[in-house]
Amino acid sequence: MDEMFKELGKNMIDVAKYVLTTVLLSLLFSDKSNVSLYVVTAMAICGVLLVFGLSFIKDYSKGGKE
Repeated sequence: MDEMFKELGKNMIDVAKYVLTTVLLSLLFSDKSNVSLYVVTAMAICGVLLVFGLSFIKDYSKGGKE
């Protein structure tokens, strides 16, 4: 079960990177309307996925604090 959560955490971190990369690349090639909305939404999604991903990867049985 631990390995499944670690793999899920790694996948969440990857998705967070892909979302950020996609938004940044799309901003380069699109018009500049609603830029702040796109950036704020992407940062919120990346933040949530990153926090959950890192919490799934952290191994509390090897000296981590609860």
